[in-house]
Amino acid sequence: KDAQVPNEIKEVYISNRETFQAVHKRDPNNYLDIFIDFKRQPLALNLLNYPSNPTDNRSCANIVGYNEAWVIATHQRLTEFFKQRSNSWSWLHYGGVYDAILYLLLIPLMLWYAYRYEQYATFWSPSTSSVLTIAIYIYSIIILLILIRQIFFFARWLFPTVEYISERPKSPSRYRKIFIVFLSALIISALIDAFSKIWQ
Repeated sequence: KDAQVPNEIKEVYISNRETFQAVHKRDPNNYLDIFIDFKRQPLALNLLNYPSNPTDNRSCANIVGYNEAWVIATHQRLTEFFKQRSNSWSWLHYGGVYDAILYLLLIPLMLWYAYRYEQYATFWSPSTSSVLTIAIYIYSIIILLILIRQIFFFARWLFPTVEYISERPKSPSRYRKIFIVFLSALIISALIDAFSKIWQ
């Protein structure tokens, strides 16, 4: 690791035209601009930040040239470069992923756990009015949905769109295994429990 490279980088801009512009006062015939945004999904609670929207990331590349062969070759090389370094969690940042996870996985899990542990949720209020009981359930669902939103944003923070691998002690990569193990245990235990009930 180069000692001159900082542990935390927010963005990187690379271009082959800056020196040419400074000398010749014009753009070169063929040039490449690359901007890489390393900023992560913020963790602060923000109910206006809709989780179904794709993650905001300004990374881009501009390839401009009069030489068609140069443009095509540069595009292919750049695509291969980033494809080889892509991560398997980029789908978390696509639009609509939160909705798919919520409706196809999390809501069924919520319904199953509500059914499975219903007796623990109702034993304390045998004489409580049904209106208050329903209100408590609705409020609990709202709180749970907010918690799920934050867990999803936390997952996006753990697995960013573009990442600079750092050696700093608090690097989010250190928490990924814990997060994956916890989430896998929760889902697998619910599936095993559900199948054991169905096939008993």
